[in-house]
Amino acid sequence: MDTVIPFLRTDRLMLRSLVPGDVACLRWLASDPEVRRFFPNPNPPTREQVLIWFGRHQDLWKMRGFGVWGLMLNPSGGPDNRNGIAGDGSLAREPGSAGNSAATGRDNGVLIGWCGLQYLAETDEVEVAYLLGKRYWGCGYATEAAAASLSYGFLTAGLDRIIGLIHPHNHRSRRVLEKIGLRLVDCTAYFGMDVLRFALDRAEYAAGV
Repeated sequence: MDTVIPFLRTDRLMLRSLVPGDVACLRWLASDPEVRRFFPNPNPPTREQVLIWFGRHQDLWKMRGFGVWGLMLNPSGGPDNRNGIAGDGSLAREPGSAGNSAATGRDNGVLIGWCGLQYLAETDEVEVAYLLGKRYWGCGYATEAAAASLSYGFLTAGLDRIIGLIHPHNHRSRRVLEKIGLRLVDCTAYFGMDVLRFALDRAEYAAGV
């Protein structure tokens, strides 16, 4: 029996199952040097590497009941965030202004990135992770998607703890993790590099800490 991957909707985003036809777009999104700036491996992924990543996360849904989703703009909610708070903590720019061209109707139906929960077999932990094309930075989309992933992990998948791992200089991602409630635990090594490790327990999440 095929695994049913849930479809989630937030105010401005749709989180849907990734399909094989997304591989080319996923590779394109992950090949931007600025997107990969804080990755352990700065080299763009090959198609084969993206296929392996895709297959691993499809298997994760089957084995553990969680994984990652593809992100799309929600046409019913609209991408307009002109009075909101952007993902970098500043006031979001008006749609169509420089640096925020993501907020246009022509992007509806386009895969803008991915977000979800990754299982780290080496440490038996679950990480909330995300990747958005640079075009969609500064709109608060990463925070919105990560919050939805966190809610699914605790309330549906029944996870006890979710962590976040970021490069010490990745200030944008740090603000995302802090906004969704994760707290800095320590600085340690993952994936062959030093990272800041954030964490949140289910009891803390339920208490709204």
